[in-house]
Amino acid sequence: YIIRTDFLNREEILKQFRQFKDKNRKTYKLSSINNPKEFNGVLYVGSSASLDSRLNQHLGHNGKRVYSLQLAKWFKISAVEIEIIPIDKNYSNILYPLENALWDYHKPLFGKKGTNVNSSINI
Repeated sequence: YIIRTDFLNREEILKQFRQFKDKNRKTYKLSSINNPKEFNGVLYVGSSASLDSRLNQHLGHNGKRVYSLQLAKWFKISAVEIEIIPIDKNYSNILYPLENALWDYHKPLFGKKGTNVNSSINI
């Protein structure tokens, strides 16, 4: 999945995120900040076998102790768009390589690259 916004003022997004993080450091585990040279609106790239639960964590509806964006708590600037790329469970072996390829391509503002980097896909 890809979480993006059409609000492209990276500095304002990071300002609001850091304000929320500073006030809630002990309450929430928040995604890490990346430093892409150019911000294209992509906030996060990820994958999950429990997509509903994971997206609810990023949207800020649960999951205080799981690293996530908690968008409802601080991102009041603009709407977000969530693009879901379905993968048939018979092809789950491409999940992490696809996530990493999407991460490399989009260079999201938040989150880390996937952990399973044994293979790659070019996009």
